[in-house]
Amino acid sequence: MHPITILIVEQSPHQSREIEKTLRCIARPVTVVMRPEADAIWSQESDSRVDVVLLNPGDDPNEIDRVVAIAVSRQPPCPVLVYSESLAVDTVIECIRMGGADFIRRQELADPVMLWDRIDSAVKRHRRDAIEKRRMERRIRQLQRKVELDPLTGLGNRRAIERILDRDGRRTRERRGDTCFAMLDIDIFKRVNDRMGHEMGDRVLQAVSREIAAMTGSRGVAARWGGEEFLIILPNTSLAHGYSDAEKLRERIASRLFDSPSAPCSVSVSIGLSVAPSRDISSDCILHADAALMLAKLRGRNQTCINAMVGFDELAANTPGGSVEVRIRDFIRICCKQLGPAQREHLTHHSERVSDLAVRVGRQLGMTDVALQELALAGLCHDLGKCCIPDTVLSKPDKLTPEERLLVARHAQEGGQLAAKLGAAKELSEAVRFHHVPYMQEGRGRTGLGLSALGAGTGLDAGILNVADTMATMLTEFSYQSARTLNQTLQEVANQSGRQFAPAIAQAAIKAMH
Repeated sequence: MHPITILIVEQSPHQSREIEKTLRCIARPVTVVMRPEADAIWSQESDSRVDVVLLNPGDDPNEIDRVVAIAVSRQPPCPVLVYSESLAVDTVIECIRMGGADFIRRQELADPVMLWDRIDSAVKRHRRDAIEKRRMERRIRQLQRKVELDPLTGLGNRRAIERILDRDGRRTRERRGDTCFAMLDIDIFKRVNDRMGHEMGDRVLQAVSREIAAMTGSRGVAARWGGEEFLIILPNTSLAHGYSDAEKLRERIASRLFDSPSAPCSVSVSIGLSVAPSRDISSDCILHADAALMLAKLRGRNQTCINAMVGFDELAANTPGGSVEVRIRDFIRICCKQLGPAQREHLTHHSERVSDLAVRVGRQLGMTDVALQELALAGLCHDLGKCCIPDTVLSKPDKLTPEERLLVARHAQEGGQLAAKLGAAKELSEAVRFHHVPYMQEGRGRTGLGLSALGAGTGLDAGILNVADTMATMLTEFSYQSARTLNQTLQEVANQSGRQFAPAIAQAAIKAMH
């Protein structure tokens, strides 16, 4: 027989001792704890082991509600038996309404058999209710999982996401850091169904779902949003980590092969990301991720776009007409109004320096005046894509994480997209896009931008932007580095000749700076 712990809340020490004597007459082992004041009823850690409370709420009718409320406030709860000299019906009803398990007249406290019967009944009833409550909660959770589960993929459905944002949103918003939303869509999925049948389409959906579930794990939630669209929510995830996860997921899905009656096939996915402070998450975050997804599909599919790209893409498209240079400068001017200090530095002063150095190198290589004008424009917009990279990442004084480096590397591709949107020629936008590709990887990374064109004096090589950007960066002090001397910079250019830089471009850069 397990001992029972009874907490007596009574202002009168004499009355407390009388009740304790009565309880000691019970054959069952009893531990008695006494408190003189209801306000301090749950003041000690040991109170978590209390099985039942005997409470005298006092004689003030205005205090009964408050005192009983304090007594029943413990979590997990335990039964509270209220005793009083008052037999007023209103007093009894009020005590039961406030959560009291039973009401005992004071004179009944002297009878150990009667008192124990009331206590034992209250404890057993409380335990039965607790068991029933747990059973009902389990049943509710089972039903909830059933209605919030997509039967084909095993992921959650839209209803599950709505619950997370509505009912569980408060708990998520209490977390620190950012929450990342990723909207994923299988590219041209209709073609899979039309060419290989709906059975193959279902297999593709299930395989993609497994990849999503493996990436999400227990740190977030994934759902089939509808058709071939999926939504992933990752709490405590920065944009850099969310982008890295999305790219890894996209590449894993693209590398999978599916057997079909005709030949193995593969699918690609487009992903849109939005990130917001966890305290500010709402259904708007899903709309932002969806807008980024639409941009990814408009740009050719099989890529990841972030929500910041959407706004700047629209701004580039709506920048007033004029020459390409005027549009680029207007775009930068408007952008800078909504950018941070590090972003503005890269789009303005740093880009002007790169433009100037690129022209000096191009002139040394014998490029025509027309080609030099294009090269100056390329230098001016080579860092346009950094408007989409968080200022906190660009200004970080410490070494970037692998995830942050991957995100920053995206700026070249994004800059090329924005340059094209602003009316730049294909050669210029591609020079911006590939200006970080090392010389050793030119054959694999660039198209139509070789040195042969430079020999004719009409080409535009991303390699010139590469060396000009490197020199401008090394000669400038940033939050993450001290400025180097001109001799140190030129020595590094010479060291990287044939690796990072084409030998002819590296030689021209060194001569141009002397």
